[in-house]
Formats: sequence, C-alpha cells, structure tokens
Amino acid sequence: MRIGLFTRLATIAVALTVLTSCATNFSQDAAGFEQIQKTLKSKFGDKAYYTDLSVIFNKATGAIINVTQTSKPESLKLEEWTCMKGAWSQRADVTLEISDGVPTDFMYQLSGKFELKNLGAMVEKSIKKLQEDKKIKNPQLEIAQMRTPDRGSVEDMRIIIILKPENGGTSFTYSYNLDGELLSEDY
Repeated sequence: MRIGLFTRLATIAVALTVLTSCATNFSQDAAGFEQIQKTLKSKFGDKAYYTDLSVIFNKATGAIINVTQTSKPESLKLEEWTCMKGAWSQRADVTLEISDGVPTDFMYQLSGKFELKNLGAMVEKSIKKLQEDKKIKNPQLEIAQMRTPDRGSVEDMRIIIILKPENGGTSFTYSYNLDGELLSEDY
C-alpha cells in the first residue's frame, strides 16, 4: 500500500506540532510546577542547563514559560525560548560571558535544589503568607522567576515570586534563597 505525499506531509506536520507544543494550564502550586518541569525536560532533555526561567500566569493566555537554556554549557551559547498558547518559539541566541570559573558555575539543571516543585512550594508559601498578613482572598501568581545572578555563583540565586489579588491591584513581591528561606517582601 502506498501512502500519498499529502498524507506523509500531514503526518509530519502533526508530529512536529506534538513535539513542539507545550501545555499552558498549570496549577499554581508544587504539583503544577512539577508539570512545568516535565514540559521543559520533554522539550530540552534531562541534561539541559538553564540561566533563567520565568513563568508568567495570565488568565487570557494561560502560563507563559520563558527560559534561557543550553545542552552544551562549555560552548557559552544559549537559546532563549518562550512557550505561549501551547507553542514553543525561539526568541534569541545568547552568548554567556564569564571572566572567572567554568560555565556551569553560572547555570543550573532542574534537579536537587533547582527542582521546580521547590519553586511551586515557595509560591504556595507566599500565597499563604499573603492571605494571612493582608487578608487577601485567593491571591494569584503573576510571575515566578529563577535567574542566575549577574555576579556570583548560581548558589547565590534569588527566587522571585510576584502575587496579585484575584481581581487586580497592588502586586506583592517575595524573594527567597535556594533553600526556600524568605529574604524579603515588598508591597
């Protein structure tokens, strides 16, 4: 049986869509961030290195995931990718410039302290703190970010969580270290 050219092309198009798509409906907790980690590992592999990861939650578009990553840290070449409305797109090529150390000193992999369930747990902790301190019902995650510092080791990273009331208004920013210790809050 011969398969026509159109059928082959349609099959390839569907396969590419599945391979390059990403889910955008995640819960704003440890379980949701575990799903984001699975999405990233599916797209970039288990051995990818990251310098920046941010998740922006928007009711209209769902989660928007931005990452700067590489599978070859020694090359100092990274790629910036965005997942929005279920599709991945490469936004930029980035060159890492370092004066001391090795590239992996300034990058992280999604394991150990850097597992995204830990980021999700910090989101949960921030939501609970905001509900208790400011009596805001059902605060929503606006942005969660893990970014390698411009100066210093990846171990000096600060995790930023920005929350807002369900119906908009003032944003509330929480900063954590990698161990989940609250360093500052800004209202």
